Amino acid sequence: MSNYTKSTDFAAKDALSSGNPAKIVKGTEIDTEFNNIAIAIATKAESSATGSGNVTGPGTSNVGAVATFANTDGTLLANNSAVTISSGTITATGFSGSGASLTSLSASNISSGTLSASRLPSTAQTTDTAQTVSGEKTFTGTIGVGATNPAAGWNLYCQQNSTNPGAVFFNNNSSGYAQANVVGSGITQLVLFQKSSTSAATGTLTDVGSITTSGSSTSYNTSSDYRLKTDVVPLSNAITRLKELSPYRFKWIATPDAPAVDGFLAHEVSPVVPEAIVGEKDAVKADGSIKPQAIDQAKLVPLLVAALQEAVARIEALEAQ
Repeated sequence: MSNYTKSTDFAAKDALSSGNPAKIVKGTEIDTEFNNIAIAIATKAESSATGSGNVTGPGTSNVGAVATFANTDGTLLANNSAVTISSGTITATGFSGSGASLTSLSASNISSGTLSASRLPSTAQTTDTAQTVSGEKTFTGTIGVGATNPAAGWNLYCQQNSTNPGAVFFNNNSSGYAQANVVGSGITQLVLFQKSSTSAATGTLTDVGSITTSGSSTSYNTSSDYRLKTDVVPLSNAITRLKELSPYRFKWIATPDAPAVDGFLAHEVSPVVPEAIVGEKDAVKADGSIKPQAIDQAKLVPLLVAALQEAVARIEALEAQ
């Protein structure tokens, strides 16, 4: 053993003259040498050891290790053959090499790191191939379809059953919960909009609008049930308010070659029928581009009807004279 050093110089003792007491080999010296040899055998592994054949460890009736490497660096080599560990655990700070010959690797036992696509089984799909996902799947975070960095906010879940087939887009925050059901119920209701005043869908969702079809036409509906309303009073002074509206005929800047259309300027309608307008006048986005106001012209209908009723009443009064 290269790390074994004798404690007793037996050659020097042998050279002493007869009768010299130091020439005698003591039993304690022999015990010391045997102990040193035993320690060297138990703790020393040759870093450059080579050979062939099998390493045989203790039998099943013994408790121990086939080989122990302590406080040393080295390589365990198998030439043109496989090394099989039938049981137990191999613990290491790292492995190097391609791992091209690794087989029967359980992905559930790999907590981190990267595997080459060539090492995956045929049933595992990589992100650059077409995939079919079946069964119930839940994904955390945001999912982008055609978007590298999808913005947070709206979420999506899909469902498929006879009652509610389709997809649901929903937004959940401290201000409340809202969702849009794509194909909400049967083929007549394409989209159902629902909202809750709480910060989560707790089972009480109010229908606030829908997009429906009769098979030959489409309707865009907003909730109007009397059970959802309070402080209901007749609309008065409608003609005066109607006269404050200024209809125009104009062209859109983005499509100057398109025919002129009828409409309003949103900021002029806002003081008369504020619920018909979304957004603020002259608002801009963070990049300085226009953040346009929008109008729901359907919300002008109640004012038009009330003004017409007032006008009809005046005409009838004049006719009665």
